[in-house]
Amino acid sequence: MHKLLHAWGHNQLTAEEQSKYSQAAFRLVVEAIEGCSRAPDGKLRLVLHVMGSFAALSGASDRTNGITEDVVDEVAGVGGFMTDVGLWPETRTSEEYVWQARRRLLGVDDPDTITAMSNLAVTLGQQGCLEEAALMQKEVLVKRQLILGEDHPDTISAMNNLAVTLGDQGQLDEAAKMKKEVLEKMTRVLGEEHPDTKVAAQNLAIPVRRQKKRSLLRFLRIKPRK
Repeated sequence: MHKLLHAWGHNQLTAEEQSKYSQAAFRLVVEAIEGCSRAPDGKLRLVLHVMGSFAALSGASDRTNGITEDVVDEVAGVGGFMTDVGLWPETRTSEEYVWQARRRLLGVDDPDTITAMSNLAVTLGQQGCLEEAALMQKEVLVKRQLILGEDHPDTISAMNNLAVTLGDQGQLDEAAKMKKEVLEKMTRVLGEEHPDTKVAAQNLAIPVRRQKKRSLLRFLRIKPRK
């Protein structure tokens, strides 16, 4: 929707009408996303339209609390679109909205709310907000352990995400310990030949290599001169 029409709508329509028409416009943009080319240029051409429609949608819906779960799901899809084109700030904006909307609509312990929180935490990690990401991922892990159980695939995935962030923070011993547990759980639950188990084995090698490199550097620093 053109920005002049947005301005006209803001002045002429009631809050309920703004919410209704903003949702309709946003759905059109979502349809455009679904039908666009997989080429990066084709996706990038839609970014301004997507974020403009999202801004109108979020503003109008916040004034009326008129957001529905279907629309929230569509916003989540937009977050995936932004991830595909590498726009992490825009991804974060949409994922924060989805998380807050699902907290309000579904409750803090609903599986979809926890998934939204997990997605946002991963994006924060991608942006370098490692401390904030780790705090959220610890909360996601605890919630999934309590609700789904220790050996549920989503719980194991949450543990792996936290381990990655801890490794990025330089907490290599803790990251390696956690990734070893992830590998053991995946081997037991999924089997040794499952693709996710093989990926977990590869992931475990990363902090182990970093640990060995750090140990070598420490040795070189304290090695006495001859």
